[in-house]
Amino acid sequence: MPAPAPMPQPMPAAPGAQGSRMGMVLGAVAVVLAALALVLSLVIPGPIGPTGPTGATGPVGPVGSTGATGAAGATGATGLTGANGPAGPQGPPGNGTLMVSNGSATLTSIQTCTDYMSITITVPGPGTIVVTEVIHIWVDHTTGTADGWWFYVETTGGDCADTPPYNWIDYLGSGDTSGNYNKMGTLIRPFTVSAAGTYTYHANLRMWVGGNALDRAQAGFMLAVFYPS
Repeated sequence: MPAPAPMPQPMPAAPGAQGSRMGMVLGAVAVVLAALALVLSLVIPGPIGPTGPTGATGPVGPVGSTGATGAAGATGATGLTGANGPAGPQGPPGNGTLMVSNGSATLTSIQTCTDYMSITITVPGPGTIVVTEVIHIWVDHTTGTADGWWFYVETTGGDCADTPPYNWIDYLGSGDTSGNYNKMGTLIRPFTVSAAGTYTYHANLRMWVGGNALDRAQAGFMLAVFYPS
């Protein structure tokens, strides 16, 4: 009789469990490596690429606020003095009191009415002009002959009208000793003016008795003061 067939043997267990664990490990390693590669790509830059073209100019931004004032700088050197400008015209006289003066040292014979000197003043309006004159004269005197003289302040030169009390009179009598006498007289006279303008006044002198060529004015001074009304 033929021998009986052998009994079938059980199949060995498949290696599935171990292979599954290995796959899981490899998958985890792959994830770690991918993450590491991503981190390294972020940390370690790649090579610099070529420079791109210049972009268009952007619009101008708004003006910023004014900054604080800086400290003053050092004083610069003094510049050269400039040339004088053209002279301007004389301004009109003021409204207050005005005063002018004038002097003379001319030796002048005074035998007849003589305009010895004058003074001019410009005033801005109506008021009073007070004129003062002081005159020095030499009088050649001889005993037995009287010598007399007048001083005047007038608006016209050579005007020797007798207008008391606005004139000065003095004399040497016939009994006085002969000699050359130095005499002085002071006369003050006011003049009323009704409007602005320029006014001139004269110191007029004359010998009213006993004059000769040696009777002379030697020095004089005049002062005019305006008082507005």
